[in-house]
Amino acid sequence: MLDFEMRYNLILSTDDVRVASYIAKGLVDIWGKEKIWARGIVREALEAQEARILTGIRDVEGVPPLKVLEYVRAVGMRFNVDVVAAEIVGDVSLRAVLSAAEQALMVEKIRPSQIRM
Repeated sequence: MLDFEMRYNLILSTDDVRVASYIAKGLVDIWGKEKIWARGIVREALEAQEARILTGIRDVEGVPPLKVLEYVRAVGMRFNVDVVAAEIVGDVSLRAVLSAAEQALMVEKIRPSQIRM
């Protein structure tokens, strides 16, 4: 997975790779291959298996991570599946973090100068 502004993985409350793959295909169908890469997999966890949706987002303003999460939750409800955890893989730009925060907090704009480190 190259040239992604953000790699965002969602862990589901199922071990059924068919559900993860179905949802991943829907993400690509909505936003297109040029904006998002997504794949459903099953991974061995501590004592069980867990289905995951791996995503690579090329432009977080065109494909907001919060919208990805909302879509996965909405479609997962059809299968009685929820998102139990998520992870960001690798480095992520400040722009991506601010964009996600703006969406989640419902604010128009967060300026980098407003962030204290």
